[in-house]
Amino acid sequence: MKPLFADTSFFIALMNVEDLVHADAHHYMAREGIDIVTTDWVLVEVGNYLSRRLGRERFEPLVADLLIDPRFGIFNADHEDFESGLQLYHQRQDKHWSMNRLHFIQRDGPRRIDGRPDFGSPL
Repeated sequence: MKPLFADTSFFIALMNVEDLVHADAHHYMAREGIDIVTTDWVLVEVGNYLSRRLGRERFEPLVADLLIDPRFGIFNADHEDFESGLQLYHQRQDKHWSMNRLHFIQRDGPRRIDGRPDFGSPL
């Protein structure tokens, strides 16, 4: 099974019990046999969000948990990833992909997991 991609909205839904799809996000984190990937770009966005909304003290424990979770991968997105993602972003005007997600598409990418009810739908 391809890994699922967790973007910023997924983590916000996971951490905010008042979010409309909190239960869905929690369900995916609790499921066995699912590998989840994200990027350091996404985690920077989550940290920024938490510093303004839910409390920055929640960020360090989140990242610490992700780093020890064997199902979870955090990819360092480099400038080459940015350039290839930007190229795909411009080429595929018909899609609503975020820049965070694009270099995974280039690498036979994972499916979406982004805090919305349609988790797991193909990119």
